Amino acid sequence: MRSALSYVFLMSRFFITLVTVNVDGLNNWRRREQVFNQVREMKADVVAVQETHIQNIETINILKREWDGPSYWALSDSSHTKGTGLLFAPHFDFVIEENNIELLLQKVFDGLRPGGVLVLSEKVVFDDKHENDRMAELYKGFKKTMGYSDLEISQKRNALENVLIPDNQQQHEQRLQEIGFAEVYQCFRGFNFVSYLAIKPGSIESGPVKSVTNKS
Repeated sequence: MRSALSYVFLMSRFFITLVTVNVDGLNNWRRREQVFNQVREMKADVVAVQETHIQNIETINILKREWDGPSYWALSDSSHTKGTGLLFAPHFDFVIEENNIELLLQKVFDGLRPGGVLVLSEKVVFDDKHENDRMAELYKGFKKTMGYSDLEISQKRNALENVLIPDNQQQHEQRLQEIGFAEVYQCFRGFNFVSYLAIKPGSIESGPVKSVTNKS
């Protein structure tokens, strides 16, 4: 297992420790045992794992049984690369509301300080069919330049069909505004992926500014 990066977030008065690790494959049971034992020793609340190389639901079901707490996994489209997962520690008290983006965004909004910012990135569908088809075609071409084969691209598309159902840009912007964000801006677009910058009303009270002097 490669070196991990650790982050500590302050959310709603509670500290949450998040660790990201590159596990370099979890298909072998000995490998899973080794990785899970090392992850337990980290004592993190949430562990984001990358490069699981898992391509079937059967292995995901095994992973869910072998990990102590809740876990969520995304299939890889290659037996040698990719694949991600989220591991939650057994002591970490949380609830994930399935298929309720409004409730999730509302909780994020409520947890932000006045003037706080949310950056939301989503896949979108365009009202104009020609534009939608053209962006999908360009994105497919981009993936091929990144080394994906036609088979891998097709497998990924089939895996997401009827699972990832994108909204249009107007729906995303309206949703953020109805939740209470005072300002919503489109800050990035790449093919059929869009990032929004949403700002909560109010202003952040600045704390004391520390001065650092370079004595070298």
